[in-house]
Amino acid sequence: MTSQLSEAKKRERVFTNRGCRNQLHSMGEAKNLLQYMFNLVADVRCSIWHQFVFFSFIRRLITFIRRYLCRIQYFGFL
Repeated sequence: MTSQLSEAKKRERVFTNRGCRNQLHSMGEAKNLLQYMFNLVADVRCSIWHQFVFFSFIRRLITFIRRYLCRIQYFGFL
């Protein structure tokens, strides 16, 4: 029975080419992996929010500059 299991594992390794490296062996490892993934997602969300705020600011600045230039052209300064 154990030889059949080891043969099955060898065949699985041949097909997946990963071996046993991608398996969790304890609840501690699972907890650490979930914590790592949670922190990664939180960092990405924060980064996306900062980019959103930055581009919103740039969009408002461009709108302000366009309005200012239109006003200057209207009064004949350009």
